[in-house]
Amino acid sequence: MWFKLRFAILVAMVLGAPGVGAQDVEFAAQRNKMTFDMVQAGDMRGAFTMARMAVEANRADLGEAHPEYAASLYNLAAIHQMRGEFDAAAPIHRDALAIRETALGPDHPDVADSLMAIGALHRDRDRDRPDAAESAMRRALAIREAAAGGNSVDVAHSLGELGRLLGGQQRYGEAAEMLNRALLINQKAMGPNHLQVAADLDSIARLHQVQKQYDEAVSRYYRAMLIRLDRFGDISRQVTASLDVLARLYVEKGDFAQAETFYKRSLETKQKLVEPPHMALAQALSGLAMVQGRQGRHAEAEPLQRGALDMLEQLVGPDHPYVAQALDDLAALFEAQDKTAEAEPLRQRATAMRARLGDE
Repeated sequence: MWFKLRFAILVAMVLGAPGVGAQDVEFAAQRNKMTFDMVQAGDMRGAFTMARMAVEANRADLGEAHPEYAASLYNLAAIHQMRGEFDAAAPIHRDALAIRETALGPDHPDVADSLMAIGALHRDRDRDRPDAAESAMRRALAIREAAAGGNSVDVAHSLGELGRLLGGQQRYGEAAEMLNRALLINQKAMGPNHLQVAADLDSIARLHQVQKQYDEAVSRYYRAMLIRLDRFGDISRQVTASLDVLARLYVEKGDFAQAETFYKRSLETKQKLVEPPHMALAQALSGLAMVQGRQGRHAEAEPLQRGALDMLEQLVGPDHPYVAQALDDLAALFEAQDKTAEAEPLRQRATAMRARLGDE
């Protein structure tokens, strides 16, 4: 429906324009949609090739002042951005924005899309200029609120991005207001069990966590986990990710018994999802060993940490920072049991490894 509506608007805009016909616009819109569909399908290489082709074809067919040409520029810039190629993305995004402002007006929703992308670009590239990201995102939010009355999912998207940006600047009160408003909009628009609602809950939980408001963080992380459990089932990567987040939160809180419960459940689930050796299993074993050690159960933790070390050596080789850390963690368990003879060679190996790797 969105594609047909957008196409109809664009056709109405260009009918009668010299050298541009309805079929040209249709083909241009189809090229842009193909790029978008490839991105959604995870075919980033194909999407990048298609985006570059769409830019050239749409420029030739429509000229450099047409909104569909701007859309093809926006797609190409967005792919550069997803690939971490921020310097390549920036001028293309600026060109797309300029065309959209001229062709569609400064308050058009497509202008807001470009501003949000530019805001995210500033956030990720220009960390010393948080005001640039905030300014672009606030302008986008104002456009979206005016266009949709303040309660659309696009408004929620702007609120969420701004909330996370402000949270990173320790402006917690402003961030909480925006994130909670985004949550309410998305719950109403998508339902209380939508995955976007889970993502919103995670964002709010992280905001509580950095302020050491652990009970508030736990309740929101847990609700997000239940949404993913309902959507994906208990044997899923999405649920194990939530379990790991909760385990780490309880470690930070100092509640190692609760952390152990979540680490155990995560490990059991991962053992059903992947075959050893696997990084997810190594991390789960190490996490479980750590919380058991913190509870004084060093002998019980020892075989878990040995298992993590063995897997890491298989996965990344015998000389790697991960292996050095695992050696130190195992040595600490031995030392806690007064097994100095077993611990010392592990410490020596980790120290020598870091010297070779340039870690010291």
